[in-house]
Amino acid sequence: MAWYYKQTEPGLWTVGHGEGTSWTTDSDHDSRESAAARVAYLNGQCELDMLRALVAGRKKRPARPKC
Repeated sequence: MAWYYKQTEPGLWTVGHGEGTSWTTDSDHDSRESAAARVAYLNGQCELDMLRALVAGRKKRPARPKC
């Protein structure tokens, strides 16, 4: 399942998943950037970034991204 955001009102972005009448809301945000950060977190972007850093050959575990 993929999470995404959509503008539901002027100045309001809603994070959720699903389509049509099966839309499930996670949270509301007053900025697109905040909604995008939440979507990245819910879709596992932080863990993916850490894995990419490890695979790229870093010897030490990278700092945990702030999500």
